[in-house]
Parts: sequence; structure tokens; C-alpha cells
Amino acid sequence: MKTPGLAWLVLSTTLLAQDPVAVDRLHYTVELDNSQVRVLRVRYKPGEGSPMHEHPAGVRIFLTDIRNRFSLPDGSTSQVSRRAGEIIWAEPVRHENVNIGANSVEILELEIKGLPKRPARVVSSGSSETVVLENEFVRITRLQAGDRYRANVSDAVVVSRGGTQVLWNPRDVAPESVVVELIQK
Repeated sequence: MKTPGLAWLVLSTTLLAQDPVAVDRLHYTVELDNSQVRVLRVRYKPGEGSPMHEHPAGVRIFLTDIRNRFSLPDGSTSQVSRRAGEIIWAEPVRHENVNIGANSVEILELEIKGLPKRPARVVSSGSSETVVLENEFVRITRLQAGDRYRANVSDAVVVSRGGTQVLWNPRDVAPESVVVELIQK
């Protein structure tokens, strides 16, 4: 006779196994985690990859050039290349991946917590000099030399130039940082 506790353990293990940090601690590290956002730092050497895992919707900041092959649960595959400095909005996805490029890659993934289960509506896609991307959930600004951080923003992740620091609501922000403002849901 199976017990409810055993069924819960199996279900919990299956659900946790989809989290990239749970299935691949070698390549995924948590930089920041609070009630609003979780920021993951992802690093792969050439030829390395991750088993099947899931990502919620969020922002991807590419710190290096990447060339990845992705495999989806239905068996389909795709190859994606990105340039260092690119910033994108990514909808939820379940996949496995391999770095097929010649260089090591580094990415920051910002998972926004509590989003509705539907695609984001685009508000802007970088039509100004400093706004890189804007939708109903985030506004992403790349600060230029001499730019000042707006103090009226209450919920924001700031990534320093080159991705060396990831901060939540810092008082002072260095020029050439990326500011990801969370828009109230």
C-alpha cells in the first residue's frame, strides 16, 4: 500500500528536478533571491550543457557571445547565437542545452516571480537611446557614462558593467550598468 507521504516525495522530487539550480549546480549559481526576483549566473565551457530543466519568464543578459543548441521535450532542436551585451525578454521554456561555440559563455538570468501565465505585451523594444527593452513587467535601461540612476525606482536589479555585481535596489549605481526595473503587477 502506498502512503501519501511517498507520493508527495515523488511529486516533489519531480517538480524540483525541473529547476536549473537543482539539476545543474555546476553551471547555475544564485546571485540574488528575494520575494520579487531570482537572478541566476550561468556559465558553460565549450561542449558543456544542462539536462532538461525549466525557466520562468524573465530577462536574459548575455555577458559573452554564445552559440547554443537547445532541445525541447518534443524532440525538436534549434541553434541560437547571441552577442555579448544583448538583453532579451524570454518567455517560459523547458529545454536542455549545449554550448556549441568555441568560447566559454556567461549569462545572467533574471526570473521575475509572480507573473501571470501568458506572454508579456511589448511596450517598447529599445526605441530610445537608453531603454533597451520594455514590456508590462520590466523596463530595462542601459546607463551611459554620466547617466544618473533614478532614485524613485523602488524595485530594481542592477547589473554592473561586465556583470561582476548584481544588486537589489542599490543607492548608488555606476555608469554603464544595466537597470532592470520591475513594474508593479
